[in-house]
Amino acid sequence: MHTSKFIPKNRNFLLQNLKMGRTLDELQAEAPATITNPEEALRELELGNARFVSNKPKRDDSQILERRAHILAQEPFAAILGCSDSRVPVEIVFDQSFGKLFVVRVAGNVATAFTMASIEYAIAALNVKLVLVLGHEACGAVGAALQEDVFIAKQPDNIQELLKKVTPHVRLDWIKNLHDDRSRGRESAFRNVTGQVNELMENKLIRACVEAGKLQIIGGFYEITSGMVDFVEFVVNPNYKAAA
Repeated sequence: MHTSKFIPKNRNFLLQNLKMGRTLDELQAEAPATITNPEEALRELELGNARFVSNKPKRDDSQILERRAHILAQEPFAAILGCSDSRVPVEIVFDQSFGKLFVVRVAGNVATAFTMASIEYAIAALNVKLVLVLGHEACGAVGAALQEDVFIAKQPDNIQELLKKVTPHVRLDWIKNLHDDRSRGRESAFRNVTGQVNELMENKLIRACVEAGKLQIIGGFYEITSGMVDFVEFVVNPNYKAAA
């Protein structure tokens, strides 16, 4: 049962098109040269991840002129709140080069005052069209949050504070009762992503931009073993009731 105001809805654009016989090259050819709205930004992340998984990257960070071109300004089309895990190199996973993504990384991809400030900057100053909260397979922070309180109490103070941002979203009976470790890890990571998206949506600037149609917030789960990112969009939960 979802108690969140915003709940995930599967995003199947790329899979649906590939099942229809469309090729990645065809979809890429249809992509706009300039990203002007949230849908185009999401489409580019989907295509970029498909290029990464298919081993057909187009990014080239070795070009000196490409690096120098961004010395005076940056124009990212998306902001990503991701985990610090070294196995999740965001720009590589989405096949994006310099100046394309505004990346905020912290263990557990948690929405704190500091990470939210960076995202506010990306929205207000850089005019990003999309915010992605990216969880991943085998997340250490999520795994730690599932442990008993006695384990968490033994951790350094700052780690304890960080885990407090994760535990409310993942300590659920139905997750605890999952017998398969991989399924438990995946579902926990997804629930944490949903929780952090809801935290972001409490931010006045973010909520106003979403309601105005200028911005979209989505979630994602990166599977380390395959390289694929599963995207989810969010809709208002019809069964949600605010606490009295």
